[in-house]
Amino acid sequence: SEEDLLVYGTKECFDNSTVPLADIVSESLAVLLNHTLLESDNTFAEEILRRQSIRGGYTDAITNVTETLCLLGLNTSGFSIVDGSGLSRHDLIKPQFLAALFTIAGQDFVDLLPLAGRTGTLATRFVGTPAEGKLRAKTGTESGVNALSGRVNDVAFSILTNNCPQPSSVVRTGIDDIAI
Repeated sequence: SEEDLLVYGTKECFDNSTVPLADIVSESLAVLLNHTLLESDNTFAEEILRRQSIRGGYTDAITNVTETLCLLGLNTSGFSIVDGSGLSRHDLIKPQFLAALFTIAGQDFVDLLPLAGRTGTLATRFVGTPAEGKLRAKTGTESGVNALSGRVNDVAFSILTNNCPQPSSVVRTGIDDIAI
């Protein structure tokens, strides 16, 4: 939802009544997603996942997200997430799934992604290449893992490497070459 969320913390008083401790007004989901995707902010990613649950737990949130992805027509076989950031080694997402996701994603969502050679985690990548200013993508980097998934114009792509014996810098250069 684009609406601000008002959150109240409460303190139990001696007479069993409650009084607000603080008012917190959250940014819109679009603003939170934009920051999360641009900066690859794993803490925000975890919070956004938790917001998908009425009860605030991971299991409920993951179920809600998976059901929504199915309703969108995405094949979730072989799909498994256990966190919102993608840092768990138990997260399993195929590149075909990510490419399909970026194929159906609306332009409003795609515009939240880093822009090659300009913003976020792609600000210094693709500078001086044909992809600069055209490619929008989400990066993913962990020990032994490198990924880049997104869109260039109307072409969706997903490049994932796992346990590659080459140094990360070599793998990233190869990924960038493919994307270009």
